Amino acid sequence: EQFSTEIKPPPVVTPGTLVAEPYSWKSLVTGQPILRLKTTGTKAAMLSLPAGRHVLKFMMSSNLGHHVHMCSTANFTFGDEETIMPMLTA
Repeated sequence: EQFSTEIKPPPVVTPGTLVAEPYSWKSLVTGQPILRLKTTGTKAAMLSLPAGRHVLKFMMSSNLGHHVHMCSTANFTFGDEETIMPMLTA
């Protein structure tokens, strides 16, 4: 048997992305992203928002999977339309 001694380049890894932008279910127009992460490993970011109510849309993509951990010093709710809308109309 013969073994190849040719050095092969490492495979190309497509970076995963996370984008956060202001969102409204009443409008088809989306806001400009306020946070954008792109990485092939691990990355952290801090998002400071002014006091008040904010609705953000988080979009994540990764070929290899992802894990997102969110925390805050203030109470917040992360969920879909059925979870969020009752709180916005209260």
